[in-house]
Amino acid sequence: MTNGDAVVLIEATEKHMVEIQMIIMSSGAFSSVFIEELISTKAQTSAMKSGGAKAAKYKAPNKK
Repeated sequence: MTNGDAVVLIEATEKHMVEIQMIIMSSGAFSSVFIEELISTKAQTSAMKSGGAKAAKYKAPNKK
């Protein structure tokens, strides 16, 4: 038995991605499935700005 990798791009909702993963695994043909959600550059930039602002407000309890 050999192991191989496959990369598949699918556009679907989160619910449908979970359904697809369940169908793939129930086939018995695969030992694992990994899902990576792709996000736009605009969404990534927004998340970085928001995360940076929140991180700047954080005060670690062991630091003064």
